Amino acid sequence: MPWSSMSEVPKRLRKAHGARLTLGQINKIARQADAIERTGVPKSRAWAIARGKFKKSHQVSGKKWTVAAEAFDEEKQTELDFL
Repeated sequence: MPWSSMSEVPKRLRKAHGARLTLGQINKIARQADAIERTGVPKSRAWAIARGKFKKSHQVSGKKWTVAAEAFDEEKQTELDFL
């Protein structure tokens, strides 16, 4: 259920742990939650899993979420494995 503007995003989804999420980050979580839900996982659980995965790959920097250094390194390594 990706959104096209922040005004469409429910307020409860705009922040996590007091830090703002970007529209792109919210949509990434939403796409992942939708994919998890399609496997038969209940919607609320799918969102919890998607948010948990996001929190493992990102960190709060100031008042916003950024990609965690460890996650960036893993993505680079995965990319290199395909070359």
